Amino acid sequence: MFNSIVISSLIPWIKMPHLQSLGITEEILLYGIVIGGIIGCYFIIQPIIRLILSLKAERLLSYLVSSLLFFVLFFSVILIKGEITVDSYKVLGFALQGLSILGGGLLLMNGVKWIVLNVKTKKSA
Repeated sequence: MFNSIVISSLIPWIKMPHLQSLGITEEILLYGIVIGGIIGCYFIIQPIIRLILSLKAERLLSYLVSSLLFFVLFFSVILIKGEITVDSYKVLGFALQGLSILGGGLLLMNGVKWIVLNVKTKKSA
């Protein structure tokens, strides 16, 4: 199913003939790499999510989850479609720009809200 040229070009230090002698096929190796990547991402994202929850930043968490959902849906459509076209790159570019504008807007709104709350508490103290 997979070509060993793909494996060796992605990870040049992996010697597929050595792994095949152990009974590890290219497909099993790719599954292992993907699962390892997912576990690695989990351990990277977990402290960030805990920080967001401790700061009670529900909007930021909603923004992150909705962005992730968009990317999952976008790449699922690309996978089902079977090819990446110029239009796909344009849509991805527009999506990234839109998400960054939304994130910047949320950051600006929360920053202004934090400044206003701090000014009010300093005046009343």
